[in-house]
Amino acid sequence: MPLRHPTSQSVTFMVDPAALRFSSNGLVIDGGTVVLASAGTLLRRCLVIALPLGLVRLGRYAGPDGGLAESAACEPDPLL
Repeated sequence: MPLRHPTSQSVTFMVDPAALRFSSNGLVIDGGTVVLASAGTLLRRCLVIALPLGLVRLGRYAGPDGGLAESAACEPDPLL
């Protein structure tokens, strides 16, 4: 289920697993895929986070809108 940022209705987060948690010293507790999207643009960024490494992929999300984010749909962005 997409989450809405509490201060803005224009930013959408898709997260799989349902929660992405960090420890008090900044380490990742849960791995998963995060998709960031904003109203008014077709660009959807994705972050794939793996344990114990942390961020392992940053790119463009090519999967469907809504539902769970899939790491396989996080494609490399040639502009990065």
